Amino acid sequence: MRETQQENDEVQLAAGKTLVALAGTFYNWVMYELQCHMGIMELPPIYFLITLGDVASAYALRSEPFLVLTLSKLRFVLRLVETDQMKRALCGVVEGFARAANLKFHIGDESPFPSCRAANYSFHVLPFLNFMSSSWLTSEDLELQQAAVKVLGPAMGLLLHHERQCNTVFERLPCLLQQYEGGVDNLHVTMVKCHLGNQHLLLSVCVGVRTGTRACMYDLP
Repeated sequence: MRETQQENDEVQLAAGKTLVALAGTFYNWVMYELQCHMGIMELPPIYFLITLGDVASAYALRSEPFLVLTLSKLRFVLRLVETDQMKRALCGVVEGFARAANLKFHIGDESPFPSCRAANYSFHVLPFLNFMSSSWLTSEDLELQQAAVKVLGPAMGLLLHHERQCNTVFERLPCLLQQYEGGVDNLHVTMVKCHLGNQHLLLSVCVGVRTGTRACMYDLP
């Protein structure tokens, strides 16, 4: 029974990798199929989330327009996620789409109303940020903690594009800085710090004072 489950997992993982590769040429078809398998109030399979996160990370600029559609569906099943493995997969999805949106803003938003786009993205990312930073970040599972920390950089960075959410980012700093004292790899925490500092100099200085480090200004999309 265990061998059968392991074989099934390997097949699903291989299928996901194949879809990610196919998206390089047939992106719209792959994303369409992924979106069709996302129901309302229905938790998708774990390998579906892993594939969705990998596609968003691998093809950021093409994935950015699907952020609202994807996260608006997943937010309804956020509280249905129970296993740590499923939570890590969901973190990967949010991280991938948030990075895609940040990259879009970084290279220049060509939409006629960029401020409206920032507000819309912030609205859909904020529920995930609140949930992950308050609950999953304190999990006893170290891998889940690291996955949640990796979401903070692109998610909080995306909020900085919306002026009304800047205070929200400042409010999340204590939970981020506490990770230096925990078991999470400091590299992940520092990358989040640098990501935010690259977008907001005052924020970088504040974090630097709290951690005893210099302000980081690296180009981390």
